[in-house]
Amino acid sequence: MKILYDDADNLVELDELRNDTNREVAGTVGTGSTTTSIVAASLVPPPLALDEFATRTVRFDDATLTPALRGRAYAITSHTLAGVLTVPTMVAAPVKGDIFKIIHYLNAATVAVTLKDSAGVNITGETWPKTLAYVAGSNGRYRATLSDLIGIVPGQPVKATVTAEQGGLNRVWEDTVPVQRGGF
Repeated sequence: MKILYDDADNLVELDELRNDTNREVAGTVGTGSTTTSIVAASLVPPPLALDEFATRTVRFDDATLTPALRGRAYAITSHTLAGVLTVPTMVAAPVKGDIFKIIHYLNAATVAVTLKDSAGVNITGETWPKTLAYVAGSNGRYRATLSDLIGIVPGQPVKATVTAEQGGLNRVWEDTVPVQRGGF
């Protein structure tokens, strides 16, 4: 989570909201992949059903073998039980040994945040909880603009309590976050 302060806008952003109740899958590329299909040599744990990973995201590791794919993410549109993932056109075809994860980002959640000072008192100048909106085309990123009257100071941490709900899945967590100067 980021809280950024600048002279024009005060923004709060939650990055990469994921469905932690679903398993994250580690994968290694086998032979025969193209720019629109990933042939997996291994998926751990393996899929339990056809298209179980459809609508999830495959993200290549920052140290994967193919430099053009490092850190890149692609939506999975379908897959076979044999481990062939169909994706939109990638910048390069993966090679045997490339590594990736399949992640279930929550892109349609209802997300809200409450910010408190170090004493546990709600930060003044804003109505809490504040609803965060999904950033279109992102992987689980939510953002809200805070009031210009909000009592935050760059460099001082705040306590953030976040609630997220999507499709019957509910999550609440707290984190101490520094207020940073700058924009997104």
